[in-house]
Amino acid sequence: MVKGYKKFLYYFIPILLILMSSYCIFNGYIWQDEAFSIALSKKSILEIMKISMNDVHPPLYYIILKFGISILNPFINNIQISSKIVSFIPYILMHIISITLIEKLFGKFTSFLFSIFSLGMPVFLTYAIEIRMYSYSYLFVTLTMIYTLKIIEEKNSVNFIYLGIFTVLSLYTHYFSALACVIIYAILMIYLILKDSKKLKLFFTTSFLISLSFTFWLYNFIQSLSSRIASDFWIQKPSLKDIISYVKFPFSLMKLNFISYFLIIITYMIIIFSFKKIKKYIIYFPFSILFILTTIGTLISIFIKPIFINRYMIVALGCFWLSISLMINYSFNSKQKYVISTIYLILSIFVIGDRIIMEKFYKNELKKLENAIEKYDLNIVTDEMGIQLPLSIYFPNKIILNINNNGMDYMFDNIKNTTVDELKKENIIILKNTSILDLNDYEIIDQFYLDNVGKLNIMKKLSK
Repeated sequence: MVKGYKKFLYYFIPILLILMSSYCIFNGYIWQDEAFSIALSKKSILEIMKISMNDVHPPLYYIILKFGISILNPFINNIQISSKIVSFIPYILMHIISITLIEKLFGKFTSFLFSIFSLGMPVFLTYAIEIRMYSYSYLFVTLTMIYTLKIIEEKNSVNFIYLGIFTVLSLYTHYFSALACVIIYAILMIYLILKDSKKLKLFFTTSFLISLSFTFWLYNFIQSLSSRIASDFWIQKPSLKDIISYVKFPFSLMKLNFISYFLIIITYMIIIFSFKKIKKYIIYFPFSILFILTTIGTLISIFIKPIFINRYMIVALGCFWLSISLMINYSFNSKQKYVISTIYLILSIFVIGDRIIMEKFYKNELKKLENAIEKYDLNIVTDEMGIQLPLSIYFPNKIILNINNNGMDYMFDNIKNTTVDELKKENIIILKNTSILDLNDYEIIDQFYLDNVGKLNIMKKLSK
């Protein structure tokens, strides 16, 4: 009876978490970068490759998104929701990986914990419903880590093939995924030299073939990196506050901050206890990836050029939570494991609840915007990329007039460059900098919140 109950919980709880989280997909609210992803996915593969060469991210996610939208959108008929489903796929796959690869390698308890951590801890869900490449970076780097551990634990040479495949996918998804893989390979190489030299030939062959596969994009990567170093970039040099935020980032929530602090205390207590009690290298290998990646990104940003922000940590968060799962499994007795897993499970409900609260808020803000705009057969005038890009996706049949030429008209068919003189005509006006007009001539229709921009007034000229 007890065994059957445990088996039920093992399979049912993760599915329950997935079902709760899936609520967050069905919200068309997006921000600037997500709008860019959707616009780029509408281009041909050749155009995606060409535009990505001038972007700060490789092209794989945009190609995945393009194919995903082409399959889903004819049925759903909402490009934002179709795109979010594409980004949500890795979230579901992480549970499948838990009950297959992780269970086979480390047993049911570690598998269950890792599933709870992947599905119910902060950050991953946030980025699994964002139309960006972060959920796929999380997936591919985690799989690279898992097959690295399989190479250490098993004698099956096929593991090197899978290692190579997921490494290449990581390289073409995000440049910090590439850095995470370089760190993994460096540590694996040291281990093989010291402990298992018979596998070095396969390791170096795999590494060579991966390098060869990335040669196609390497020149562009170097060019992009050089141009970012030479020119101004939106990322700022990290302050002490930013560095402290890196510690909190894996536990960050939007509303229920007390849950974040509870998670920080529990998790770091587990890490400290495990460090003191267990000296098993395989437990700490995945944990080290996040620490080293964050350290390298921070040092480069301080001493060379700012290129790192906390959300880039997500590429190695799967490795982090895999380590925490192993620490709990190896460091505590059965009763302690039960208590700890129960605490994390309860907290995961609050974490998903926090995201649902935010999605309800965003959905309401989008509804206010749609109700205000659709009353009038007018164009929309904006002055900020963070406003015009989402609006161009929300209202594909309206012209978005941009009074600050930022070059985005080549990406969005309904964005047109114009001048301040356009304000003299009757349009819907949504501006970040309202000092460019006389507010006495306008009435506020409504207000709405736009992520990465803030609270904005929706205005139109007063009727005379």
